[in-house]
Amino acid sequence: MKKNYDITIIGSGLTGLSASLALASLGYKIALIDPKPLIFDKKSFPDNRTTAISSGSVSFYKKIGLWKNLNKYACPIKKILVEELSSKLNTSFTSGANQEKAMGYMIENKNFIRTLLELTKKNNKIFKYDSKLLRFYRKRNGVFAILENNSEIESKLIIGADGRNSFLRKLARIDYTYKDYKQKAFTFNIEHEKLHKNLAIEKFLEEGPLAILPIKRKNNKNYSSVVWSCNFPDYYKYHNKSTKKLEILIQNYFERIYGKIKICTKVKTWNLSLTHAKKYVDKRVLLLGDSAHSIHPLAGQGFNLTIRGIQKIYDFADAEINSSKDIGKEKYLFNYSKKHYLDAALLILVTDKLNLFFSNSNFLLKNLRRSGIALFSRSNLARNVFKNYATRGSLLSIKND
Repeated sequence: MKKNYDITIIGSGLTGLSASLALASLGYKIALIDPKPLIFDKKSFPDNRTTAISSGSVSFYKKIGLWKNLNKYACPIKKILVEELSSKLNTSFTSGANQEKAMGYMIENKNFIRTLLELTKKNNKIFKYDSKLLRFYRKRNGVFAILENNSEIESKLIIGADGRNSFLRKLARIDYTYKDYKQKAFTFNIEHEKLHKNLAIEKFLEEGPLAILPIKRKNNKNYSSVVWSCNFPDYYKYHNKSTKKLEILIQNYFERIYGKIKICTKVKTWNLSLTHAKKYVDKRVLLLGDSAHSIHPLAGQGFNLTIRGIQKIYDFADAEINSSKDIGKEKYLFNYSKKHYLDAALLILVTDKLNLFFSNSNFLLKNLRRSGIALFSRSNLARNVFKNYATRGSLLSIKND
């Protein structure tokens, strides 16, 4: 027996939960498909990462009524410091003292996803299926999903929010490009002696760019999150080794800012790559988040790009709510693809080239880096461009952000 919904969403990570809550807030009936139940188990949750939330993403979460639940875990970024190791050059970007004028926010993933899970469980417009998608087929006015538990779901649109290895993308035969960056990401949290003062640092080491980002904890200790994109073969010196080497590295470079430093979580690593779908839509199918574009973590704009995608489909859904509630129509999918693909392609291009530029020990590129950071220090235009990129994922100013 088929059950009818307005939208089917595959995947219940940050992307799937955010999309479900956003569309449900308009009154759409959502089928959320993922074998993982809507339960947060702190002991089994392996993610010690943090997510950067731009001012534009905050505005959207406020619009759909979620920010009040997330804000208590959010640490505002008031200053960004950019340093180039070999030249000792640096430049910085600041915001006002008022938290509302923060350049962005950092939220630990464990708090982020736990909050969204709790809100999803309470939402009477979202119906969770603890099962896998097996296959789907399409008709002119709808899409039918068949699940592993034999459930059959009919809706107007099916959304893939199931990550860089998206099964829905595979079923829809949407091709993608792949690039191996030959880097490993190291992520961990540090406890430090001095206050972070809402400072985010991007330091370009010979081994690859390293970011230290402020996070909020309930106790009185001082914490920050580290994301290091380490080049091949340098990462072999640290991968699967004692954390002591990493601790010494961080201490040597950042003691003047943070005082005594110690690693206070497990060190997680994964290979860095770019996965980019050749199209984001097909008949009655839409890809969101990493299933469409999984990008390099430099500047932390991947999830903000995802939120901009969710906002675009939300706007179409808002326009359609008093009609047939059919946002799987070709006109909506075409307009979504046209707008979001250009947005994503530009961000991917800039991030990809910046990673090449700042992760390379080539003598010529090192000199260009020095010139670039010197330019940022002197030029208001260059500083505004970089500030918009680092805080919004855009090269231009965005109104109402």
